[in-house]
Amino acid sequence: MKRRFKLLFIKNFAISIRLFFKSLVIGAGLTAGFLSVSLLAIAVNNVSVKTDWTSGSTLTSTDLNNIGNGINVIKTAIEGIPNWMKGTTTTDAVYTDGNVGIGTSSPAEKLDVNGNISWNVPWIDVTSLGSGVSCANIGWIKCQYRKIGDIVYMRGLAIKTGSNFATDDIILTLPAGYRPYGVVSYPVIAHTGNAVHRVDIIGTDGTVKIGASANSIYAELDVIQFSTSP
Repeated sequence: MKRRFKLLFIKNFAISIRLFFKSLVIGAGLTAGFLSVSLLAIAVNNVSVKTDWTSGSTLTSTDLNNIGNGINVIKTAIEGIPNWMKGTTTTDAVYTDGNVGIGTSSPAEKLDVNGNISWNVPWIDVTSLGSGVSCANIGWIKCQYRKIGDIVYMRGLAIKTGSNFATDDIILTLPAGYRPYGVVSYPVIAHTGNAVHRVDIIGTDGTVKIGASANSIYAELDVIQFSTSP
């Protein structure tokens, strides 16, 4: 009885060992299969060098070399673009030498554009007017300014209430960043026959004033434009 029990125990133990190793083999096979599928997916999705994958395909050293060579070619091409560098912020790209062409393959200037340019720079209402000065809002454009690049543009009709504009009367004051480097002068329409005022713009304080009066209550600002750079 005791011997029979011993034989039965040994037999059951042997079966357990076989099942254990069999499960290891199956698990290893599943793991290896999963890893190989993942490796193929990485090779296809990230680089797309080899695309003719079929059941049983293998990833060879040649395929891996092609992937590496392809990446190096792209890297070399990007780094080989002349005269481009990153600006002071990560969103800026700076062209350090030569000309840039838009719509032309042979630009003759620093920026050569063959076509129309669309400006999306809003006008700003003047808020700092001189004493007794208002801006016409009905039938005329309000007194406004805007800056494109380093050029400031003005427009609108200024009106003096109670008397004509006199020499040295301040029409308005421009804020910092919208002022000329020095003093600039413009003839502006006074709407009194063919008369014109001389309007001076002072760079140090931004005042826009009458330099020489044409004895009129009106001063049209549309012709005024100047650079903020020296």
